[in-house]
Amino acid sequence: NNSVTTSTVAQGSAKGFVRYDQDGDTNENSFNVSSIADNASGRFSVSLSNTFATNEKPAVAGMSNEANTNASVVVIGFDQALSSNSSLVFRTSSDDSGAIDNFANHAAFFGDLA
Repeated sequence: NNSVTTSTVAQGSAKGFVRYDQDGDTNENSFNVSSIADNASGRFSVSLSNTFATNEKPAVAGMSNEANTNASVVVIGFDQALSSNSSLVFRTSSDDSGAIDNFANHAAFFGDLA
């Protein structure tokens, strides 16, 4: 029997996601996101419509770089220290220029909602 209970599926589902163009300051697509702020070069925060139950929330993030060039490797990181149960902070950087405002930031967040 390969069935899974509804509660297990709900607990393991993403509680929100965002596709954000930091270079153009544009929310291209999102779920459970009330706003996005470009805080500084290579740093942005995502405010949630529905908050997490605690500040201990896992986040999974990824991104792609412009065109099909090998100019740099771009990394997105979740900043737990600056985040709260209602706002998630992310940092972006490249291997050749440090902190950058990337055009294609993708993040999904998981955890228990309040």
